[in-house]
Amino acid sequence: MNPSGARPNDGCGVKVLLYVQHLLGLGHLMRSARIAAALAARGCTVAVAQGGEAVAGVSWGAASVTALDPVRVDPAAMGVLLAADGSPFGPERQAARRDALLAMQAELCPDILLIEAYPFGRRQMRFELAPLLEAAKPAGVRLVAASIRDILQESRRPGRQRETIEALRRWFDLVLVHGDPAFVSLADTFALAGEIPCPVAYTGLVGPPPPGQLIAAHDIIVSAGGGAVGGRLLTAAATALAATDLSRHRALLLTGPNAPAGLAETLARLAPGAAVASFVGAMPERLSGARLAICQAGYNTAADLMVTGCPAVLVPFEGKGETEQLRRAKAFAEHGRAIVLREEALTPAALAEAIRRALELPRRAGAVLEGAARTADILLARPELLR
Repeated sequence: MNPSGARPNDGCGVKVLLYVQHLLGLGHLMRSARIAAALAARGCTVAVAQGGEAVAGVSWGAASVTALDPVRVDPAAMGVLLAADGSPFGPERQAARRDALLAMQAELCPDILLIEAYPFGRRQMRFELAPLLEAAKPAGVRLVAASIRDILQESRRPGRQRETIEALRRWFDLVLVHGDPAFVSLADTFALAGEIPCPVAYTGLVGPPPPGQLIAAHDIIVSAGGGAVGGRLLTAAATALAATDLSRHRALLLTGPNAPAGLAETLARLAPGAAVASFVGAMPERLSGARLAICQAGYNTAADLMVTGCPAVLVPFEGKGETEQLRRAKAFAEHGRAIVLREEALTPAALAEAIRRALELPRRAGAVLEGAARTADILLARPELLR
């Protein structure tokens, strides 16, 4: 796991600039927050450039966070950047964000530049990332690292992966893969993995600590993650739970902070016996006390399920050709941790049947997810940082 073989230092005096841009879900944001907190806990000075809309309840530890002018996308047009108010995020605002990001780097003079997703993803943000990366080494940055999830979106565009290899060759010293190759390998979703021109290190999943207690408040927890694309799943779940004998189970429906207006009221009407909330804390503790989770298959969800061992019905998001969640859901099914129901087959009746099957799955022992700490170990062991 340690690509250099060097002993990790304590991080004192090491300055880190971490860039993260979440556009739709919250996996990128939560993973980066845990990594930032782990680096700060090791004594690093960590500055985070956060480019998405603000999300309540995210803990960055002792890292400092600078909110850039927020950008998001429309789920129906993933390549189109929008401002927080839904207007186009045009050239003038892009230039202002680029300049703010360059100013952050110039002021901090970081030893490490840690870029979340790019160049394997976030190509929409090249207007600011290419200038930032071009300026990094002349500004004294010693180590430039890409921070990526275990499963990538599989591109159908010829040459896209070759562009990634060229960007890595031009700017990057290290690729950190936040997953376990025994579960999913980078090569499973990136065909040119063998051509990556810099070291690749697997950190393990970046997730929450093992729950210290269980909260047995609900038998079934239905979650739509961030909520931007989970309305259909929640509506089907509410109907299935209310219209079948599954209504005897205590259910919690979580809409997420980005849910469309009026969804909570609709769910309360469809399933009057269920609790409905936008967000609740202590999710690992709640899943530890639940019999079943019904959810999509994003990175944060996978981490929560792994650390608690809770069986699940997974309905992966597949809009606009997305493949990441389907690949992750299938891996969970292959390991006996979930029943998979494709979006195209999602109906209340089909979901009710999947729930019945999933309630028969054995509960797996919870995994220990130390990806954030391992990320800090790997970065601080790099010989470039030895003074």
